[in-house]
Amino acid sequence: MARRPHTQHRIDGFTLIEIVVALAVLGVSLIVLLQAHFASLNLFVDAEEQALMDVLVAQAVGIAEFEILSGGESGDGDFGENFEGYTYSYSAELRDPEVAPGLFDVTVWISGSEETRTIMFLLYDGLQIEL
Repeated sequence: MARRPHTQHRIDGFTLIEIVVALAVLGVSLIVLLQAHFASLNLFVDAEEQALMDVLVAQAVGIAEFEILSGGESGDGDFGENFEGYTYSYSAELRDPEVAPGLFDVTVWISGSEETRTIMFLLYDGLQIEL
């Protein structure tokens, strides 16, 4: 009987260890990407709340200025149905008329879902000055 010549058969492909290493690298990369994604979502929510509070602060300061210049010394309210849970209050105190006529110390408080902001500023009412 004739013997066939011995030939080596090479099978192309990946070994099990190569596949496991590739899956481990892929898994670690996926975990890092998911952590970065959720961190950016948290930053977005914080930035959104910050931007909303900035808008509401501007609105509350405007309301306080108008009411104080109209003769009110304090007041409070909310921002309507679109901003439920957000409220403001303000108070004003006239400085010494001899030293600073028509100058008010104003404090505005804005309360939201997670924070309360306090804004203090000076407001000048030229109509308080007697000539």
